[in-house]
Amino acid sequence: MGKFNILVLALAMAGASTVASAAEGSGVYLRGEVGNSTLHVDGDSAVDTAMNGWLGYSFNSLIGVEAHYGSLGKDSDQGSTIEMNATGIGLRLKHEFAGGMYYVAGRAGMERIESEFTDGDFGIQLTEEEDNPYAGLGMGYNVNKNFAVTGYWDTRTVPFFFGDERVDTLTIGGEYRF
Repeated sequence: MGKFNILVLALAMAGASTVASAAEGSGVYLRGEVGNSTLHVDGDSAVDTAMNGWLGYSFNSLIGVEAHYGSLGKDSDQGSTIEMNATGIGLRLKHEFAGGMYYVAGRAGMERIESEFTDGDFGIQLTEEEDNPYAGLGMGYNVNKNFAVTGYWDTRTVPFFFGDERVDTLTIGGEYRF
């Protein structure tokens, strides 16, 4: 066998091993999360229940893409209500440790946030939508190869009619991998 053929064979074997290692930890996953959102407005804050659903695909054990939809909460005060929902897509980076039992993760992407303001006293209803980035940090415990218990903190900017405000979300959840 000539040197060129040996080089081609070595490159093919290296490429095959890269593809095989990339397949480890790959696949579709679903994650449901519930927790609290804190809306920060002019030095004041309001807390409400947040719920999110995530659909993702891991290319390998390190990187994946995910899409989500969720409620960032609702706040009512003196006949007025504001409710916020988010739909987005982004990347998730994950690093497993302790023999794969635990992991830390970071996620970031873009989402469309819809804020709806209702004033029952005056019959006013306003809706505002805006595309903004989000970012989050999380950790998880792999119960088995298909299920993990997770905890995440996310932060984002939301439209608030007279300017943008910040919402921080702290959730716990469960992730099922197919």
